[in-house]
Amino acid sequence: MIEWNEIIKVLKDGGVVTHPTDTCYGLTCDPLNRDAMNKVKQLKQMPDDKPVTIMVYDMGEAQKYGVFGKRALEIGSEVWPGALTLVLPRHDSDETIGIRVPGDDFTLELLSKWGGPLTTTSANLHGDPPPYSAADALRGDYVVDAGVIPANPPSTIIKVVGDEVAVIRAGEFKL
Repeated sequence: MIEWNEIIKVLKDGGVVTHPTDTCYGLTCDPLNRDAMNKVKQLKQMPDDKPVTIMVYDMGEAQKYGVFGKRALEIGSEVWPGALTLVLPRHDSDETIGIRVPGDDFTLELLSKWGGPLTTTSANLHGDPPPYSAADALRGDYVVDAGVIPANPPSTIIKVVGDEVAVIRAGEFKL
């Protein structure tokens, strides 16, 4: 049984949650909490300058954070929800942001109950293969154990600025 109240409490308190996704087990936290973000990077032993993607509930929410031109809207509408991360210009700076609308029921419900964006990154040490069971995943402050999940390819990562499209990482979705 999923303890939604406990999961949300952990996130609000700056904790990290390990959970199943549509691609592998992942780590999530509140992206606006710097301490929680640092905890994710320490767990994964990832470089401080490596970006972490946010996940959102739907295209409407995604448009709050990234600038969607015609091409980005087409690609996102074709694949989301699903295993696609779009790297787009941010509304509030000259930087870019990676955004994903996941395709699994658990993560979508988590996002709905949270009511805003969450980080998403695989629950493995930086550079190691992704985990497909809670037993193989890095352990956050709360672990949602869904047993062994299908070994799906990682999300495709595509950078879209205006009409320019660049595949950063090939995954299940092909342009």
